[in-house]
Amino acid sequence: MAAGTRSLRTDLRYLLVLHIHRHGLTTVSELVTMLADIGFDLDGRPSKTVSDTLRTDVKLDRVRTDKWSRLARQAE
Repeated sequence: MAAGTRSLRTDLRYLLVLHIHRHGLTTVSELVTMLADIGFDLDGRPSKTVSDTLRTDVKLDRVRTDKWSRLARQAE
């Protein structure tokens, strides 16, 4: 896909959380790389978009961050 796939923020959030639950501990950089590999086109700075998208899940304790800013699912 040359132009990439634009996603609604909710779809992006579900995709990111699903990836974290399937693959475990990951970084924002790895999530950005995964999105680029599957053809998602993010507006603005990709790392900020990913962080902003996951903010709700971090607040609701669905996703946790460790002291090195890596993301993990709540059960890990």
